[in-house]
Amino acid sequence: MDPLTNSRVTEDMAEIVSRSAADLRYIGQSDVILTGATGFVGQWLSMSYLSARKAYSLPGRLFAVARSPHEFEQRMSEAGLADGLVAVPADVRTLASDSLPEGASIIHAATPARASLNSSQPLEMIDIIVQGQSKVLEVAKKIKARRFLFLSSGAVYGRQPHNVVSLKETWEGAPLVGDPANAYHEAKRLAEMLGNIACSTEGVSFTSARLFAFLAPFLPLDEHFAAGNFLGNASRGETISISSGGGSIRTYQYGTDMAVWLWAILARGRPLVAYNVGSDQEITVRALAELIARQSGSEGNVEIKGTDTESNVTRYVPDVNLVRDELGVSNMVNLGDAISRTIQWVRQS
Repeated sequence: MDPLTNSRVTEDMAEIVSRSAADLRYIGQSDVILTGATGFVGQWLSMSYLSARKAYSLPGRLFAVARSPHEFEQRMSEAGLADGLVAVPADVRTLASDSLPEGASIIHAATPARASLNSSQPLEMIDIIVQGQSKVLEVAKKIKARRFLFLSSGAVYGRQPHNVVSLKETWEGAPLVGDPANAYHEAKRLAEMLGNIACSTEGVSFTSARLFAFLAPFLPLDEHFAAGNFLGNASRGETISISSGGGSIRTYQYGTDMAVWLWAILARGRPLVAYNVGSDQEITVRALAELIARQSGSEGNVEIKGTDTESNVTRYVPDVNLVRDELGVSNMVNLGDAISRTIQWVRQS
């Protein structure tokens, strides 16, 4: 079954459309331009926007920008979500405003998050993020964009100290610039700065969402995402291997909550403000692996290959009080349910 059309995804989209009804009705009165439409976050936003458009008979169209969007367009058609979808094949670094609608809202989600690119071609990673941001901001000015939401990352904070329980948006830490592995992190910081300058000096209504970690359908099962790799291993009946002692602390937000939060930030977030997007429900990497193995029916199939040290144990936990207090959103799907829903999606796909 196509992973876009299985019952898990259908139920999740209905949940987003219901929970974000007011925000999506407001946003859907005009067009939305979404870069990175075929990526992990992009698929959640594309499908939920078009589902809301269908449910509420909204006039706005979705301009889906991606390097190769036509296969995605065909699959969306098979899912009954083709109406209002306009595929725009383009690299964000060369995106032109000619075919894009005036007054549209922009969600800039196009970023390669692959660790392999960051380590092997750090300058290419920086170029895609920074030049892409410059080009999309240029488009925003030309079309007089209604709103601009930039999908940034919790990576902008740098390494979280062990004694800092959670990272607030006002945290003044930063990635170490002496480490080329921080190319992605530093480029995201600069991209935020470019957007805030455009907001302050040229009137672009720019807001950032700093994304943390997720566990949900459409997550790659064979890249550098620990949760995705664990799910991939478990679904194939393989041993889940952890190279350290598994003591690092992570949190994982489910896709429905992520989409609800992002629609709220686009609709009602303040310009010049960055909002953390993620969960504050902590779990160790080892406990996550064991929980995934247990819920997948392969209990005990976890191998710990190393030991924990001060250097390899890390925290990555957001403070999410700002977005909760300002925009009234919350996480409705706990980690156990996120795992079970994602396992259901994997098995149906």
